Amino acid sequence: MRWLAFLLLVLGACDAVFRFNEVPLPIDGPGPAVDASCSFSRLIDTCALGDPSSWQNDVALTSDSLSDVFTKIDNIDLGSTTLHVVKVKSLSQLGGTTLALVNQKPFVIVSDSDITLEGVVLGRAGDRKANECGLGTGSPGTADTGGAGGGGGGALGGGGGSGGRGNADGNPGGGTLGGAAGLPSPWNGMELLGGCPGGDGGATTTGTAIAGGGGGAGGGALALISRTAVNITASGIVTAPGGVGVGGNGATTYATGGGGGGAGGMIWIEAPMITIDGVVAANGGGGGEGGAAGGVGNTGAQGTTADTAAAAGAGNESGGGDGGSGAHASHPAGYDSTQWLNGGGGGGGGGVGIIVLVTPDPRPIAGVTTPNPTPAP
Repeated sequence: MRWLAFLLLVLGACDAVFRFNEVPLPIDGPGPAVDASCSFSRLIDTCALGDPSSWQNDVALTSDSLSDVFTKIDNIDLGSTTLHVVKVKSLSQLGGTTLALVNQKPFVIVSDSDITLEGVVLGRAGDRKANECGLGTGSPGTADTGGAGGGGGGALGGGGGSGGRGNADGNPGGGTLGGAAGLPSPWNGMELLGGCPGGDGGATTTGTAIAGGGGGAGGGALALISRTAVNITASGIVTAPGGVGVGGNGATTYATGGGGGGAGGMIWIEAPMITIDGVVAANGGGGGEGGAAGGVGNTGAQGTTADTAAAAGAGNESGGGDGGSGAHASHPAGYDSTQWLNGGGGGGGGGVGIIVLVTPDPRPIAGVTTPNPTPAP
């Protein structure tokens, strides 16, 4: 019997050291802890969302209007951020339809079964403001009546591009300073953040104040969370593009700077199985062209849904500097505005956002992800 007593003593000691019987600890985020023994998401505690039998019945996306699609949108705090959360039993989307999440708080779709997308889910113009982003926001261009500087591009996963100098007459070191590029935002791995906006183009300094081109809004923040699978088919697109930098204004007596492009937003996809045959994109927007004596500069383009740059505003004003193009997977930072002309400076391009794929069973991606996914927390 001595050997049995000895064995029990050893096992008791091992249990004390290794805690064989301990309940799994919560995964700590900036908000309430997530119960890892129950929840099927690392981002939010799905156990706190109620019995899935009470969630909205199987949803088929056939309309662009949120009010026509989801019967209830809950507000849930995650750290300093308020999330808009919808709970469904399953979700499918037909090709040729677009679910547009514009000027929304971070938006989370939680499904008890599969999410299958054949159309477009667009998270555009997120609500993250310049004061929330800090150094992630592109700086405004310096004001100057003769030729103001362009605004810097916004940032999130990648930095923005620098705004171009105004009134430089071909001298890279002369003229009026463009806005500094936004810096990539710190991310603790457990937040859902929109992209940061680009800086406004510089305004006039004499006479009636005339504003420069507006900086582009950052892309929105979107999460797709399923207990079983998320399927983005070959025709499906999930995108959170950076907004456009607006072209500067101009006349014979003044020239304002172009706005910087907004950064791409954040897309979080979480499920036991994730299939991406289509596109997941959070690219930066293009900066606006500077204004000049002939008038208004061209506006940049919204972030693309390919590994290609969003076009910068360019070509309308021979005296205004071209904007910088928006960032993408192969060039994660926004492009600088690199023309130094007599008019307003161009805005810098927006940086890429962040894509997070959370799954225990990573599979080859047949489609496109731009930028490249960030490792799951």
